[in-house]
Amino acid sequence: MRFLLDAQLPPVLSKVLCGLGHDCRHITDWSDGEKWHDKYVSEQADREKRLLVTKDLDFYHRHMAFGSPRIRWLLTTGNGKKSVLCHLFRKHPEQLQQAFESSALVELLNPQLTRYE
Repeated sequence: MRFLLDAQLPPVLSKVLCGLGHDCRHITDWSDGEKWHDKYVSEQADREKRLLVTKDLDFYHRHMAFGSPRIRWLLTTGNGKKSVLCHLFRKHPEQLQQAFESSALVELLNPQLTRYE
């Protein structure tokens, strides 16, 4: 799967996802990425056909209002240590893969995974 990680998520999560066999980029992979507005982040995800991974509820509202990002995406919520977040991805790779492939929105709350059709 192809992912674009938003700025609030740790860049190390990109390495975790790559280690699980995914094509993942973090917003900081671009020199000016952290300055991008939500609209441009959505457009970049659409352009590269990537699932947007974010903690920002504005993307949910943008998707509902404008249909962008057009592709399915993962919404992670809750604050915590980056090691805990990375552990959740490592612990449930098959469940996450299935959820990404079959759901319009996936919400990851420690330790719960919720899928929305």
